[in-house]
Amino acid sequence: MCLFFIFNYRILNYMSDIHNNITIIDVNNINLVENDFKNIDYVRIFGKGSTFQDVKKTSDKEFNIGINQTVNELIDCDMFVINDLCNLYLAKDEVFKKIKYILTPEYLHINEKFNINGHFQKVYDYIKEKGFVGKYIVYNLITNPNLNKNYINLPSAISSCNTATDFICIFLNNFIKHISFYGVGIYNSQENYNNKYIGNGIYNMYRINLINTHIDNICKKYKIEYVLN
Repeated sequence: MCLFFIFNYRILNYMSDIHNNITIIDVNNINLVENDFKNIDYVRIFGKGSTFQDVKKTSDKEFNIGINQTVNELIDCDMFVINDLCNLYLAKDEVFKKIKYILTPEYLHINEKFNINGHFQKVYDYIKEKGFVGKYIVYNLITNPNLNKNYINLPSAISSCNTATDFICIFLNNFIKHISFYGVGIYNSQENYNNKYIGNGIYNMYRINLINTHIDNICKKYKIEYVLN
């Protein structure tokens, strides 16, 4: 009876995905995302740091990723990336109608820590309500004590920006040749965040060095050029 219920729940959930045009991406269909990037070779990743600036795309070969609240300021935004559940509710409603991809862990952080109450189903229900149409990519964040074999693994847990970098480098390195970062990895002793944003993270020199070291290592590993703006 229990297996029957689970099986039917999955069928209903799948039919709901079709009806709402939301595709949940896991290890079995990650190729659907890879196929979308065959003609894209340049990625921008926007963080909340003091050097954030909006940059519009100039061709179909470019792809813009917004981290946390940056999605509210970007004219062109293709992907929304968050690791903390609270940041879901800080995105404006219109954001969910224009982006085509969302990337979150299976269990999003609450108060900056793993929490069983941060399950991605909460994100799914919310973005469905807001009219999101696209691909919702679920992955394993290493703070999860029981990694789920059904989802892709992304190794860093430093920041959402590093998560986005992991995803591009590990899964899309056959296509992406360059990543430009804005509002990421540049230390400012006066402010952790651009004055457009709020946040509760500490971005001292130590954390900035962690962010930069990870970006440098993984981009070099997968032979992708990058620049911090």
